[in-house]
Amino acid sequence: MLVGFQSPDDAIGTVVPPRPDRYTLNFGADGKLAAQLDCNRAMGSWEATSPSATGGSLAIKGGAMTRAMCGPGAMDNRIAADLGRIRSYTLRDGRLYLALEADAGVYEFRPGGTGG
Repeated sequence: MLVGFQSPDDAIGTVVPPRPDRYTLNFGADGKLAAQLDCNRAMGSWEATSPSATGGSLAIKGGAMTRAMCGPGAMDNRIAADLGRIRSYTLRDGRLYLALEADAGVYEFRPGGTGG
């Protein structure tokens, strides 16, 4: 589940949508990605290179996405656009950090249903 997006711009800081529990990414062992992005669903594919126990390079290719209008503050379109800009991942303290190209920010996800 999404924790938030950390912008490199201190004036923006961390961005958290109103309902972060409605944002999930499921990385299938077959290289397929299924995402719940607020009121929308998206599909795509992923490939990790140079993986280790704590991270590596990551390439995500977007696919189909539903286009419902989610509520105010929703980050569905932003995350969908950013998926193709993810370049690496880090696993730390049970959390997944997805870093965008050119140090443009980091998405933080935690396992679902763990409460924190």
